[in-house]
Amino acid sequence: MSADRQAAAPSSPQPWRRQPGPLHLLLAMPLALSGAWALTIMGGFAACGVSGCSGGGFGPSYDHRPLSALLVITAGAVLAMPLMLIRWAPRRGVRLGVAAAIAIGWSLWSWFTINGVI
Repeated sequence: MSADRQAAAPSSPQPWRRQPGPLHLLLAMPLALSGAWALTIMGGFAACGVSGCSGGGFGPSYDHRPLSALLVITAGAVLAMPLMLIRWAPRRGVRLGVAAAIAIGWSLWSWFTINGVI
């Protein structure tokens, strides 16, 4: 075979160069869930303190509400990150839509739970 034919040979993806597939979500999602849970708990402490949102006799403190909102939004982004980055669906729009729905859902659920609406 000449050098031109070897260079023009179709290149198949090498096994070690494949994109991460749906099986990688089994490892990534528990890690993302634990990170999102930790950020949500920190957001709850930032919003309400250790004594709770009723104030526990000291009255509620609303000083750290922006920090709590930022932590809750970050928790949603952390949870959605593996769904965006790992190629579990062939279309990018599907992955982005599911990740956005998960991020917004987690953020709203945790914010409403922290503030006592749910």
